[in-house]
Amino acid sequence: MPDWSYRTVFQPLLFLFPAETGRDLALNAMGRLSRFPFGSTVIDLMGHMRPDRRLSQAEQGLDISGPVMIGHQVDPYGTATEALARFGVGLIEVGPVAQQAIRATQPVELNIEQRSIRITAEPDADSLDDWIGRLSRRSNAAQYLARLTVATDATCEGATADCRAMLTGLAPLVNGFILATSDHALHSNWSAGDWSLHVQQVLECAANFRPGRPAWLSIRADLNSEQFQLIVGQAITAGCRGVMVEGRVAGSSGGWIIGQQALSAVSATVARLRADYGHEISLIAGGVHEPIDALELRQQGANCVVVDSGLVFSGPGLPKRINEAVLYADHASTPDVAKNDEQKIPIQKFAWFWTFIQGAAMLFGGLLAVGIASTHVVLSYDEVFVGMSRAELNLINPRLLAFMQHDRVTLSGTMFAVAVLYLFLSWYGIRRGHHWAMVAVMVSALVGFATFFSFLGFGYFDPFHAFVSTIMFQFSLMAWQGELGKPEFTSLPNLRETPEWRWGQWGQLSFVIHGAVLVTAGLIISGVGCTVVFVPEDLEFMSICASDLATANPRLIPLIAHDRASFGGMLIATGIIVLLTALWGFREGARWQWWMLLLSGIPAYGAAIVVHLAVGYTSLWHLAPAYGGLGLLFAGLSLLYPYLGRCDARLKDEWERITSAASGKVSCHSE
Repeated sequence: MPDWSYRTVFQPLLFLFPAETGRDLALNAMGRLSRFPFGSTVIDLMGHMRPDRRLSQAEQGLDISGPVMIGHQVDPYGTATEALARFGVGLIEVGPVAQQAIRATQPVELNIEQRSIRITAEPDADSLDDWIGRLSRRSNAAQYLARLTVATDATCEGATADCRAMLTGLAPLVNGFILATSDHALHSNWSAGDWSLHVQQVLECAANFRPGRPAWLSIRADLNSEQFQLIVGQAITAGCRGVMVEGRVAGSSGGWIIGQQALSAVSATVARLRADYGHEISLIAGGVHEPIDALELRQQGANCVVVDSGLVFSGPGLPKRINEAVLYADHASTPDVAKNDEQKIPIQKFAWFWTFIQGAAMLFGGLLAVGIASTHVVLSYDEVFVGMSRAELNLINPRLLAFMQHDRVTLSGTMFAVAVLYLFLSWYGIRRGHHWAMVAVMVSALVGFATFFSFLGFGYFDPFHAFVSTIMFQFSLMAWQGELGKPEFTSLPNLRETPEWRWGQWGQLSFVIHGAVLVTAGLIISGVGCTVVFVPEDLEFMSICASDLATANPRLIPLIAHDRASFGGMLIATGIIVLLTALWGFREGARWQWWMLLLSGIPAYGAAIVVHLAVGYTSLWHLAPAYGGLGLLFAGLSLLYPYLGRCDARLKDEWERITSAASGKVSCHSE
């Protein structure tokens, strides 16, 4: 459920259900998808959310890929951990785990207006045996922290024994632990010495495994000074070197409130912990609903941030948005020494150089194709293949050349579209180190080459097409072996959920649909070109039967099939790159993406519509896809313009405030 589908369609539907029902529907869907063959690949395809390698960090001996952790409130029963592990997170909290299952007596309540979750009792905790079974089946390499809890009436000795049993059972399956036992220190039957001894013995047990397992003490965000000193102070003295500040506070009418309302308390507690203990401890902080929340918590001293209710209200793309914001905040003002080294590398060593040449060659080919199609229509080797001149072809049917002209001009329109997409993605994407742009261009190119063989079944071999494809394939091989450009920031990362961001999700959805429709249309047209060649409207336009054409010249249909299959292949290549750009590439203020989509779409649809009208092929049913696609293009661009097409002054001011301490000044340089 990416943001473009979750925030536009699924979230409003899921919020109609009780909170637990909506949660279970979403998690079951993701969990089942991740267990299908290639299901995890589909999840990766939808978001391309893997953290940038520069975000990797070490926390208490754990090497994690990024600063974001999924909190246990998201998936308390481990239904979709395999899917959540692919959301661009460095850590996943699983649990709560109890020696014996603990069942809550009150349901979870959702407050949509305040974007918070209220629980009136401690959440359910499944048993140790249940969690051992679930975690034994996991197949990803994500870093897991198990949240350990014990019954509220447990004695100190009983709680310690339960934790030891859970540590022993889970140690082979997880990377560390969260000790959710802090409230027991407040009970009258626990002394400060009991609490200190409990923590010390649990930590010693965790450290005795090979390798040792780090542990974080979990505390509420709204502890008073006495509670703070009793719980945290004693734990630190006992040897605890990690604290997790949960994004929850006591509710005014009882229970707990989880959500952004707890953020100020979390921030204050994190600041106090960092001031009291310096960098001696590792801090994880919750309550994050926006990238700006994560940045502010990190400024207070948090090493990692937790998303739980934020994932529910902001969407599953929140970890990716946080990663991009953290990356920019940490590296935008850092001198790029590698950039100087890049300038010493010959330009032909870079992948973008070869993909740019591909785009330029495709642009030249499109101009050549439209020039030929607008004049002579058929090439000399076409005439040799069919054994007839242009004049003789015209005698077979007065509309035959016009029909071939409409096919070839339409094909040239898709060539223009692919050329523009390749040129923009090469210059603004691949050259600036965007891996997603490289993958999008390479997949599109390889699929385009594969479609060359689609029309050979009819016995027609286009020598010029084969020559060009061979040369272009070599460009792709050179690009594949080339170096990706050094990463650059081409726009300011998103910080908040604004109206422009919300409209942008609808725009992104429209282009995801657009790309998928283009791929589908290309497959259908290629299929037609490989089989029946004509649709009924084609034959109606020429007022002839396919059998009559075959009788007049048996090589006519293979020639026309070649044009049809080629157009279908180019449409598939165009659809793939539009789809992957929509899935992976949209960034706030990336104006070049908006212009790329506009300048690639207008020639494609314009050529198709104009040539149909010029030759008199005006069937409304036949032209409906072109008119519909053009309308969808402008609708998507209109929705996206406030998000992609403008560099908001508010966003610029926020980033200047955030990064002023490190760089003094940040400018918006989106193209």
